[in-house]
Amino acid sequence: MKASEAVDVRRVGPGDAGLLRSLRLTALASDPHAFARTHEEESALAAGEWRSRAESQAEGREETTFLASIQGEVVGLVGAHRRRLGRRRHHRALGDAR
Repeated sequence: MKASEAVDVRRVGPGDAGLLRSLRLTALASDPHAFARTHEEESALAAGEWRSRAESQAEGREETTFLASIQGEVVGLVGAHRRRLGRRRHHRALGDAR
């Protein structure tokens, strides 16, 4: 990323299920200790579960996901959780996904 490239951040939308799945699985593969669930668990989820996640996080009050993009290309995600659940902690996966 060049210093002149702005990072845009937006909340996940209800139609972002495929994007959310792709980014999350990539993050789980590259940094498994940053997440409460494993790549194996998440990759086994049905498409309907990803749709449900995207929809609930788009308007969620307890948890949500934000997507980071550079020049229109989504390059990372960050999850925000209102309350602590199990092993959950600050989640992050920002970097050049190109």
